[in-house]
Amino acid sequence: MEALLEELGIKHCSNTIIGNNLIRGISGGERKRTSIGVEIITNPSMLFLDEPTTGLDSKTAANVISLLVNLAKVRGRTVVSTIHQPSSQIFSQFDELLLLVRGNIIYQGKASNAIDYFGSIGYQCPPLTNPAEYFMKIMNESGILVDFLNEATGKKSLDALNMRPQDIEKKFMERVKFLTESYKNSMMVTEVKKDVITDPLPKEQNLGVSWFVQFWHIFVIKLQDQLRNPMEGKIKIISAIVFGIVVAIVFNNVT
Repeated sequence: MEALLEELGIKHCSNTIIGNNLIRGISGGERKRTSIGVEIITNPSMLFLDEPTTGLDSKTAANVISLLVNLAKVRGRTVVSTIHQPSSQIFSQFDELLLLVRGNIIYQGKASNAIDYFGSIGYQCPPLTNPAEYFMKIMNESGILVDFLNEATGKKSLDALNMRPQDIEKKFMERVKFLTESYKNSMMVTEVKKDVITDPLPKEQNLGVSWFVQFWHIFVIKLQDQLRNPMEGKIKIISAIVFGIVVAIVFNNVT
């Protein structure tokens, strides 16, 4: 446990409550790293994360990603994460990249090769531009309007601003179809299939515990949570009393 706290960089606040909207606790970055620690405390070989940098400033987000990179490269864990519009510094630390548009894969391969791939099919990322932001633009309906405004001049600019939502949707679906077909016809599909393991998984021994053991651990955890958050318990008691009084008044002398 001490080694895990040291690795996550939260050993200095190990005796501080996490906190909530009413009780001040650790910072947002420390809370994110604590969430990651909860997941890796059982030493899993694969770690799934859903937008771990959302709500964090750029410095804290970079620290969280650096922690995940260290877990992957030093500890040998596979880290799979969804992420929305990362900075160029964060994007440069990705090994593999998977881009999805409305359930369709448009890229799956090395993150470092993404710019060259999209450039080869006509979507060249401008110089000094964050690749992640450029990919988000071509994967979003608003990117259609932006492209038309950049290409249009004079009266055509006004026409671009007056484009109907149906027209934008039609143009966008044409782009999605082109990007999807380009991916299917690329060598990436073949490379991905090479890495698919088709060997049958061995049957593992059932290591389930009894319902009493499960109940006991859940009870202890909930009891500790109540003791550490007395305000929550007081609010529940007050709510129950108020609700009881209201019910008593409403149904008083009802026959």
